[in-house]
Amino acid sequence: MLQINKRKNSPTSRKLNKIQLFEEQNGLCKECHNPLDFSVTDHIKPLGLGGSDNYDNLQLLCILCNMKKTEKDLQDIWNQRKSKGGSA
Repeated sequence: MLQINKRKNSPTSRKLNKIQLFEEQNGLCKECHNPLDFSVTDHIKPLGLGGSDNYDNLQLLCILCNMKKTEKDLQDIWNQRKSKGGSA
């Protein structure tokens, strides 16, 4: 088992996190469950909505699922800012 430093966000720890996530997800996209040929490390709860870089807030998505989730996340961030009376 790989030793993952869950606190640091260095290039080495990001690479190890991605390897660990790939193993935990059995090489499959967390959303569509298709094999990950290329993957994107995604924040489950976006940073713009108060999420963190902690390991437990990360998942691997295929590019298509990441694009879909990013679109939804951006809309959620926009709606949150709008509801607080701020401009987005």
